[in-house]
Amino acid sequence: MEDGADEAIAELNGHEMDSRPLRVSEARGRDQQGPRGDDR
Repeated sequence: MEDGADEAIAELNGHEMDSRPLRVSEARGRDQQGPRGDDR
């Protein structure tokens, strides 16, 4: 990644906000995502 995105992901992943841990990762394409369960 460029523009420091990898560094930002590494720095923010696991960081707590409002007493909850953040999960930060690179976006996945739609083909890699699982079913949403709300298909109509």
